[in-house]
Amino acid sequence: MLQEALMKRSVLHVLVLVFFLWMSSLLVSPVSSVYSEIKTDVQRFTYASSYRDSTQEWRLHLSAAYEKENKKGIEGRFLGDIWGLFPREASDWFDVRESWVGVQKKPFDVKVGRILLPWGGVEVRSPHQKIFPVFSLDALTYHRDGVVGMYGSYQSKNNFLYEALVSPLFIPNRGGARYETEGDSHFAIRSRWSLPLFYQVKIGEGWLPLDYTLHTPRVTDVLFNSGLAVRMSREWAFFKGALLASHMMDPAPELINDAKLIIKDESSLETRVHLYPQFFRLSSVGFEGAFLFHPFSFLTETAYLRHQKSNLNPQLNSLVGIRYDNKHGFIEKGLAGIVFSKDLGKTNQGEMYQPKKAASYVFTEILFHLFQGEGVSFNAESDLFLKEFVMTPAVMLAFLDNRFTVKAGINTLVGKENTYWGSLRQHDRFWLEARYVF
Repeated sequence: MLQEALMKRSVLHVLVLVFFLWMSSLLVSPVSSVYSEIKTDVQRFTYASSYRDSTQEWRLHLSAAYEKENKKGIEGRFLGDIWGLFPREASDWFDVRESWVGVQKKPFDVKVGRILLPWGGVEVRSPHQKIFPVFSLDALTYHRDGVVGMYGSYQSKNNFLYEALVSPLFIPNRGGARYETEGDSHFAIRSRWSLPLFYQVKIGEGWLPLDYTLHTPRVTDVLFNSGLAVRMSREWAFFKGALLASHMMDPAPELINDAKLIIKDESSLETRVHLYPQFFRLSSVGFEGAFLFHPFSFLTETAYLRHQKSNLNPQLNSLVGIRYDNKHGFIEKGLAGIVFSKDLGKTNQGEMYQPKKAASYVFTEILFHLFQGEGVSFNAESDLFLKEFVMTPAVMLAFLDNRFTVKAGINTLVGKENTYWGSLRQHDRFWLEARYVF
């Protein structure tokens, strides 16, 4: 969404990569554990509706993962992605999820770089993972990125794990819909995934959409913001739990507008709205827990969130779910749960709004096998009242000891016009993916 400023951060990512490669030379040792993997994908998408005279999209994807630890306890990890997008509708095409080096000398562990921690029970959905930024290509393709800083942990004799994450630099959410700005006079949206901006005046049965310009903040105003997060956890035979607290920047921007609207005949607006992304601090405290009864895990998390911005209410975010893992079973993986968010105060909604994902929703993910080398998956997400939902059935075939896979699926988006998925419902798509793992 912040194309120009965030593209400049690719320079930072390259510097981080160079730093990691230099430090990885320190890992040379006669005895060490090494993990490396390169994935290459070719994806084709066929959309239900045309955008800019095209219903087709191609993506070339290269993902590289490298992890190494020597006998002296020096360790490092890198995980990054590069995309070729045709046509290019995303604002960014390069991402470094993790890039760090560290030293592990029990009971201590120290890491420096871009660090993504497995806090929270469910990736992306966990309330405790909101401190980690999101990289997205579109509304259906996204993942968490690490925080730039230093991480340290201490394992006590009674098996309590104490962790701290200090971040001197702030990198917000990246990617999303592509925009172009030429000077001060021309602003163009270059993605089918851009969200509309509405003015809350009823025109018959509909809502009045607005033209808007999205401005770019200065990199220095965003980058130089520090944060701190701490966690204490312990694991028993049938239960593991943790207490967490953080005072970090919220990776998701708030869009501030300076609109001065003139309504003539309730069918048009005279001026363009100017949106300015701003970032605020987010403080949180909470707990997470999991009851372990193999192959099931029962998950529970709660976080109290307080925003720096005065007109945003404190929130209570909770997640309750169940996870199933059985690598050799008919059902290999299963995950289902509910995320509930409650504003602790009076909700004040302005005259203008952009659709957002439902704060409270249910979700399910399942992967099962009918026979060897074949997999069927089904993912779905819906708000609590079924006003909007998205679902993705897919089938996969594997060859060459699972090094080569072919996968096909359908993304179906349903919702009312002024909801998040409803605003994107014309972008149902069929996709085909071929992947080879080196």
